Amino acid sequence: MTSTLNILQANLYRSSGVQDALYNDPDIWDFDAILIQEPHYWEIAGHLHVTGAGPNFEVIKPKTPQRENRTQRIRSCMWMNSNVEYTQLTIKSNDITAVILKQGNRSILIASIYIPSIGNGYESDEQELHSRVQEAQEAITRERDNNPELEVFIAGDFNRHDTIWGGNEVAAESRQGEGSRILDFIEENNLQLLTQRGVATWERNGAVSTVDLTMVDERLFQDRDTCQLFENEYGSDHRAIHTVIGMGEVMEDPTASRYLLQKADRKAIRSRIKQHLASNPFPTEDLEAMQGYIQGVTQTAIDHHCPKAKPSKYAKRWWSNDLTSLRKEYTGTRNLARSRRRQGRRDDSLEIAAKIARHDFHHAVKKRKKEHWTEFLGESTNIWKAAQYLDPGKRSSFGRITSIRGPRGEVIQDKARIAKELLHSFFPEPPILQRPEQAKNDAAEQILSQKLTMDEIEKALFSASPDKAAGSDGLTIGVRKEVWPVLQQQIHTLFTTSLRLGKLPMQWKVAKIVPLRKGNKDDYTLPKNYRPISLLATLGKVMEAVMATRIAYLTEVHKQRCSWMDVHIQSTGYYPVDINGLDLSFLSNVYPWMDKRVNTYWTYP
Repeated sequence: MTSTLNILQANLYRSSGVQDALYNDPDIWDFDAILIQEPHYWEIAGHLHVTGAGPNFEVIKPKTPQRENRTQRIRSCMWMNSNVEYTQLTIKSNDITAVILKQGNRSILIASIYIPSIGNGYESDEQELHSRVQEAQEAITRERDNNPELEVFIAGDFNRHDTIWGGNEVAAESRQGEGSRILDFIEENNLQLLTQRGVATWERNGAVSTVDLTMVDERLFQDRDTCQLFENEYGSDHRAIHTVIGMGEVMEDPTASRYLLQKADRKAIRSRIKQHLASNPFPTEDLEAMQGYIQGVTQTAIDHHCPKAKPSKYAKRWWSNDLTSLRKEYTGTRNLARSRRRQGRRDDSLEIAAKIARHDFHHAVKKRKKEHWTEFLGESTNIWKAAQYLDPGKRSSFGRITSIRGPRGEVIQDKARIAKELLHSFFPEPPILQRPEQAKNDAAEQILSQKLTMDEIEKALFSASPDKAAGSDGLTIGVRKEVWPVLQQQIHTLFTTSLRLGKLPMQWKVAKIVPLRKGNKDDYTLPKNYRPISLLATLGKVMEAVMATRIAYLTEVHKQRCSWMDVHIQSTGYYPVDINGLDLSFLSNVYPWMDKRVNTYWTYP
């Protein structure tokens, strides 16, 4: 089973040549679904047959009921990859072909839809549009009643115009508002457009327009990798559109658990640690042994005496009390209107009120989701808070990224190579800095010679937020604070030994990297459209805070404003050696990792 959903939508202009070109294109043979509008077909003994389907595909076409003693035309169909699990849905219109695709525990309604253009001569324009949208709505409602977790993917040729998707070039006086019923459909089902606004999908005789659309539900929208014009052209007046959806786990892992520290038995935790300390002497020389000792005794005590919470599978972190009220108003009004209809006492004013309540509710949901997503990606505090719900060891991080474009534009799908390319993008190799052979170490001595105090460590620990996500150690700052009263001496010894030896425990050097998508990007196959979140061991972060405080204090003492340090290094290749008596060469002597983090500690306004 693939970890991506590759879908191509294409209007074939009823041309056998265009359809054959698509059929013979090996670039699409591994796609999961090809959604076709206006396919080429022929009639044999009263039955319509659709030509073509790549070697790995099965043809899915709508049923062919009789209409006015002649076979109804086919204006939609699908090619489904034979390796994909799916079930076709029954829809009475030959302009809509739909299936339920199953992949893992996810079910997705995928529909190819064609809406006739204005002035087609068969039905009124409004009737054509209304009936097709209504049939799609009935299918979604029916399937969601059976499966509330159903996801929706709809693509096709809608033959209507609106500035929402057509861009500002749509003439407001003549074309704006043609797609109002489509907009209502999008809003009613809480869908979002994937196709880029203003990108022309149809061209003929110099005229261009955007009539081919892709719309998906919220989850698919967030899991999207890309949705863009397909690079291959087949001779149609419509451009094919290629959509890639990541099918890994959702960003908020419902199986992830967290410690409920407010319900922890604090006395039992500390008592258990004290008992271990009494019977097992603390190592005082081996740095790794000290780190392992503190980690092990803390983990054991917490696991035994602190309950864990497991968020509900159906929890919505964006939900609010206002949405609850709007939902009650909407469902109440809707149910009352339905009851009146069933009794044959349709109340038009009540129907209007139900429609308004539905609009207000869905609009509020969409707005709140968008706000939540923007906050999540835009605010640094929210970014780090969200890291609590991410598991870099599962498909919620690197594994969710299904493909990346390499430096030469090649598509990379191997997980190890994806991780390598992203890490190179996030953390490029730093320039090699040449240091003077002779350098004074007075400043280094001021930092290294001063003994660490218990107060320094305690201040750094309790200044940190207890809700910060855990790193490679799996323990939060909140847990470290809980065990500090009984492990402070051991932690102090660990920090002192680390500083004396100029080494860090291996666990402190390991970071869990969680790549998060930047907001409002069109192509998530580009590494630059991700930002890294590095989750470090919490004790290591406390040690960093202690050293950063010392360096900042030393800087203030000498009254140096060092924001220009980057420029100096880049222009000369050297650390500034002496600034009014302040020796800066110590930055490379305190710890090996200070070389790469020098800019972090020397950026003052």
